[in-house]
Amino acid sequence: MESLCRHIHADTLVLFTLETECPESTIHCREFCPLVGTPEAPASGTTNRALACYLLRHGLLDSESSDCDTIISEQGYEMNRPSQIRTELTMCDGELTQIKVGGVATKTIEGVFCVS
Repeated sequence: MESLCRHIHADTLVLFTLETECPESTIHCREFCPLVGTPEAPASGTTNRALACYLLRHGLLDSESSDCDTIISEQGYEMNRPSQIRTELTMCDGELTQIKVGGVATKTIEGVFCVS
């Protein structure tokens, strides 16, 4: 995975499927991050924003008759840190005008970082 990311000049690599764990979800994805020092991300707003645009551009959303699409993305399930990321795409006259990304988080670690 690391050599592929270096070859294509990408810090991370996302894989997705339309087959989901939960019926209310739109997609299931995994983001591998070998060039940023972590094997996999349990949840990523930046990645899901880009993925939503990809789905829209390639006609993988049922957005023909709506001014707003909501995508529910599953991520982190394979690492025992299941996340659901909600991405809302707002359209006006067939053009994407706004993207909102959010979700619910669970604190898994707490600490203090001191710099001297």
